[in-house]
Amino acid sequence: MRFAESRLLALGLLASTLALMFYGLTQGSVSAFIETWQVNFFVNVMTIDFVLFPVAFATVLADDMRRRHMSINGLFWFYALVPGLGAVIYLTVRPALPE
Repeated sequence: MRFAESRLLALGLLASTLALMFYGLTQGSVSAFIETWQVNFFVNVMTIDFVLFPVAFATVLADDMRRRHMSINGLFWFYALVPGLGAVIYLTVRPALPE
């Protein structure tokens, strides 16, 4: 099994994502974000990227789920439309590729 397919890597990514989300929610400031968003073009672009990422990820996710013989159901939309967290949860719970 390749390291990129390993459950250990997926769990590490999940833990890192949860830690970064916790840090952002506890130490972040919405008012500072809005103020910076109004004057900084880079923050505008990154916000748009964050919103469009799930759309692009959904196409790749559907293909990967078909290759792994998984049904595309309600969980597909959770994995696809929750930025960051949905993707790492999918990496954690997906079965191995068939031989």
